[in-house]
Amino acid sequence: MMASFDEATDGFYHWLVSSARIEISPKIFVGDLRSVNQGRCVLASQDIGSDEVLFEIPRSSVLNVATSQLVRDFPQLKDVFWQELGHWEGLILCMVYEIKVMGQQSFWWNYLQVLPKSQDLNTLVYWSADQLAALEPSLVVGRLGADESQEMYRQILKYIQNFGPEFQSKIGQLTFEEFVHVASVIMSYSFDVDLKGEDDEDDEDEDEGEEEEGESNVAHDKYMKSMVPLADTLNADTKQFNAHLVYDKESLKMVSVKPIKMGQQVYNFYGEHPNAEILRRYGYVEWDGSQFDFGELPLSCITQVLQREAPEEFFQICLQLLQNDETILEHLDQEQIVLESYDCFIDGQVIPECLLLLQVLTVILQIPNVGENLERELQRVVKKCLQLVESGRLTIKCLKLFEHCIDERLRQYPNHSFREVTPIHQYVHDVDVQRGIMAQRVLQSEVESLQNCYLSLGEKFQVIDDVKLMDNILKKRVAPAQKTKNESKRKRTH
Repeated sequence: MMASFDEATDGFYHWLVSSARIEISPKIFVGDLRSVNQGRCVLASQDIGSDEVLFEIPRSSVLNVATSQLVRDFPQLKDVFWQELGHWEGLILCMVYEIKVMGQQSFWWNYLQVLPKSQDLNTLVYWSADQLAALEPSLVVGRLGADESQEMYRQILKYIQNFGPEFQSKIGQLTFEEFVHVASVIMSYSFDVDLKGEDDEDDEDEDEGEEEEGESNVAHDKYMKSMVPLADTLNADTKQFNAHLVYDKESLKMVSVKPIKMGQQVYNFYGEHPNAEILRRYGYVEWDGSQFDFGELPLSCITQVLQREAPEEFFQICLQLLQNDETILEHLDQEQIVLESYDCFIDGQVIPECLLLLQVLTVILQIPNVGENLERELQRVVKKCLQLVESGRLTIKCLKLFEHCIDERLRQYPNHSFREVTPIHQYVHDVDVQRGIMAQRVLQSEVESLQNCYLSLGEKFQVIDDVKLMDNILKKRVAPAQKTKNESKRKRTH
C-alpha cells in the first residue's frame, strides 16, 4: 500500500536523521506547499543568518555509482561504471537497481518514496503533442532530445545484456517508460558532485593522452552525477535563492548565502536558465520571470528579412563562406558566428555573434558589384566589422536590420504571449490548464526579452552612420585598382 504524502514525508525525515546520519539545523523543517503547486520544500522555523550550515550530508548517504548496492553486489562492474559508462547511464542503472531489485531493502527506500512518480512530473518529456503545441514558437520544443533518449535506452539495454545473465535476471525487463521516469527524476533532482579528497593527482600524468576526445565518465571528469537527499527537497529560484551546496571531503553542506526570515522558504540555485529551460528540465516556471530569461532569434528569421534586399542564394553563399573560409575563421579565432539561433536576454543584451553577423551582412549588401570577389570582400568586411562591434559600435542600417528581424520573430508569437500571465496561486487539478498557463509564461518571458533587446540595443551601442564605415571600406577596396589605372596611363605615355 502506497504511503500518504505526510506519511512518506515523516518516513523520509526519520530516515534522514537515523539512518542517513544527516545533521539538520533546528532552524529548518520540511514543509508542504502543494497548495501553491510547489510540493515539498524546506522552510525556516527561526531566523537564519548568512553562512549558516542548514544541514550536512555524509558522502556515504549520497546515491551514485560509488555508493549504490549495484556495485557492491557486482564489484567486478566498478571499473566499468567508473571508466566506461557515461554519467547518465551509470546513475540510471544504479537507481533502477535500487528501485526494482532492492525495493524496500534499499538503504535509500524512504528517500525514493518522496521522489515524484511519473504522473507528478511536468518536465516536457511528459507533455502531449497538443500541450507542446502551446509552447510554439519557442525553440525549446526542439530540445526535447527524443532521439537521444531512445539511443540511451538502447545503450542501457545493451549494458544490461553485457553484464551477464545473473545481472539480467535481477534487473528483469526495463521498459522504456521506467527508463524515462528514472531519467526524468535524475534530470530534475540530481547534482554533479565533485570528487573532492580523491587521491587521483598521481594518475593524471598516466592518463594524459590516452582518453578519447569527447569521453565523459567519472574517471575522466572527476565528478559523479548523484542524488542528494534533502538537498533536492529545496525548490530553486534564480532571484530568491538564499542557499547553496558546498562540497567538503567527507560531506556536503547546504549553507545559507543571505539572511532568511522565519517562515520564508529556503531556495537553492539550479543554474543560469531561462524559464523555457527551467520548464524543460525541472517542470515548473518562475512566475515573475527568470533572471536569465532570453528569447531566441532564429537564423531563419534573419534570412527571411534579408531576402527582401537580395536573393536567398546570395545569402546562402555568404553564410557558407562565413562558416568555412579559413581566413575568416582566423579573424574570428575559429569561432562560428553563423548559428541556428541567437540569444536575446531579458536585460537587453544580445550575444555578439548575432550583431557581428548582421553588421557583416549589412555591409556586404552595400558594396557595389561584389560579384566574383565575394570571398575576398567578406574576409575584409569581417575583419573591419569585428573591430567595430568589439569597440561598442554599430551602423544605423545594422540596427534597423536587427529591429526588422526582431519584428519578424515577434510576429510568430500568439497574441496571448504579449499579455501578463496570472500566476497559479492554488493547486490546479486540470493538467491541461496547468501546463497551458506555464506555456504562456514561457512565451511571455521570451517576448519580454526580445522586446527589451529591441528597445535598448541602440542605447548599449554607439550608433554611427553607414556612410562613414562604407567610405573607409570602399576606399581601401578601390585604392589598388586606382593605382593600376594610373600605372597604365604612365605606360601609355612613354
